[in-house]
Amino acid sequence: MSEENKNSGLKKYSDAASLYITEHSVQWVAAMPLLLTGIMPLLVFIARLFSEGPFMPFHILDPLRIPFLIFAGITAMMKIYLAAVSHRKPADIIKENIPVILFAAFLLCMLISVIVVGIPRYDDPFNELGIYENEGHLMYISFFVVFFFCASCIELTEIKTAVIRTFVLISFSVAVFSLIDLYIVEIPSFHYMWDGCMPGVFNNPNHYGYYLTVMTMLSTGMLLYEKSTAWQITGLVSAVAHCAVLVLNDTFGCYLAVWAGFLFFIVTGIIVFRKFPLKILIPAGMLILFSLVLTTWQGSMSDNFVNLGNDVTDIASNSENSGLAGTARWVLWQTAAEGILESPVFGQGVEGWADILLERSHTGIHAHNEYLQYALFFGIPALICYVGGIFAVFLRGLKNRRIMDGYTLMALAAAFGYCVSAFFGNPKYYTAPFFFAVLGLGYSCLRGISDAQKKNDAGDHSSAANS
Repeated sequence: MSEENKNSGLKKYSDAASLYITEHSVQWVAAMPLLLTGIMPLLVFIARLFSEGPFMPFHILDPLRIPFLIFAGITAMMKIYLAAVSHRKPADIIKENIPVILFAAFLLCMLISVIVVGIPRYDDPFNELGIYENEGHLMYISFFVVFFFCASCIELTEIKTAVIRTFVLISFSVAVFSLIDLYIVEIPSFHYMWDGCMPGVFNNPNHYGYYLTVMTMLSTGMLLYEKSTAWQITGLVSAVAHCAVLVLNDTFGCYLAVWAGFLFFIVTGIIVFRKFPLKILIPAGMLILFSLVLTTWQGSMSDNFVNLGNDVTDIASNSENSGLAGTARWVLWQTAAEGILESPVFGQGVEGWADILLERSHTGIHAHNEYLQYALFFGIPALICYVGGIFAVFLRGLKNRRIMDGYTLMALAAAFGYCVSAFFGNPKYYTAPFFFAVLGLGYSCLRGISDAQKKNDAGDHSSAANS
């Protein structure tokens, strides 16, 4: 075959591929795992209505992990093809994907840890009840490869809003059902383990708190930055419902994280749009109102602040009760720090320090601090890569603040709120995906921005600021 015929054949193949492999198609493929995960809480709620036993595990996500990874692989191949035909310089592509590179380095650290330390096994008795599951390496891989990477590929506003609105509508429905269960009619789906608390469809009230943190921020962001009045009202109603459930859920770390998220909205609103976001006062005011009502009714919210003050005093004075601070989180953090110092480079492996944590605290097998947990499992270099990747996302947002739109801002606010709650919680397999999704959505439109797109985004930025 002549060289001319070969070139002609390659051109025909390229032309045919370009008909199907477009940015639009790539981004819809990338959105599939996010949309499926977004509706999962509602599917679990429905499944629990028809379950016979007291427990209905959330492991509906397990069989989807491999298909999700396949979606991510297809997305990656399509992105590589588009990068190749665009003839962009490799240096530019690398510069735009610093968080992706840092998260890839985290996964490399995890792999090295597995090779050096092995895979410890801890048999948690709660697993027999179907409530929890041991942390898994595939879970951590999916956080970065599926949820962050796929979300970071979504730049089109129509797809980004579809994902965010799906998240909010489903979380709003779960919040409404939770309130109906508490005040109108009992729903068995919410009473399989934690009577007297509000776990939603999750296996622990704290886990629902992590989810609520992200969704309260997204709902508030819709109120602030949606262009449609109908969606602004949806955001308002959803934000109020989430605030009510957050107070009743009584996960204090997430309660503080939501206030940090409100502060993020205020500061970034002033920096990006150069005005105070007045609408933020509505959900903030409702959160204060619900807190006062619950304090008057049960006293639990005021007790949280009193306990926080006492805990700080005990820690500062090195009291014999200091280990019980933060519902024994202080002793968990101290014990986790010992494990990190014992193996700072490679960590102790997944669940490798569980027995010691449980022996010291008598309350848990995890550090209850995501940052300590990553370092304990995989070593300090892995933690540096993880925190560095998150920092790189927010740094890119700061550098591109003049062209940032409202959807990106609400995603970053949700990610920021979760980052604060992470100081008190664990990266659970059914809540952390939402964090990595919003972190990716917050980064997606800040990478690879052309001059023409900057002008368009600047126009959208101005309209958002004036709305």
